[in-house]
Amino acid sequence: MKPLKKKVSTDTLTTTFTSMRQRLLAMAERITGNRDEAADAVQDAFVRLWKHRDDIGTEQAAAGMSVTAVHNMSIDVVRRRAARPTVAVDEARDMADDDTRPAGRDEVYAQVAAIIEHELSPVQRSIVRMREYEGLDFDDIARRLDLQPSNVRVQLSRARKRIRQIYRERHQQ
Repeated sequence: MKPLKKKVSTDTLTTTFTSMRQRLLAMAERITGNRDEAADAVQDAFVRLWKHRDDIGTEQAAAGMSVTAVHNMSIDVVRRRAARPTVAVDEARDMADDDTRPAGRDEVYAQVAAIIEHELSPVQRSIVRMREYEGLDFDDIARRLDLQPSNVRVQLSRARKRIRQIYRERHQQ
């Protein structure tokens, strides 16, 4: 006899996502820099998660997939925005004469997110996501990753240092 895979009921999925909504919204807003786009990313993530609700085995899996889906949708929003920049005519004229302006906040977020995704080790990437996007404390991160809290602090410090170093190298030209 084949063991039955425990399915999360639609009520459980909805309850899990709803209970995490404020935290997910805050994470999305940090990534996108815009509350409306963050709300859209959270809603789109729920729709994506709902389509795959039969593949989710536990409440913990639903929570993890929710965080991942919102994170990815938020990154997609930033990338789409960067791909089609819109600038008012007056702003474009002002910017044409000034090449010394720092990158816009949205662009900086996108660049830092790309560094996190492509330049950090998997452990550092996970720690940064849990700390910065999910707002978890060091003890919770340590439990999830089976590390010592002091090791989590060291890895986070190294990850932040690496992000700063890479960002500065790319923008010193």
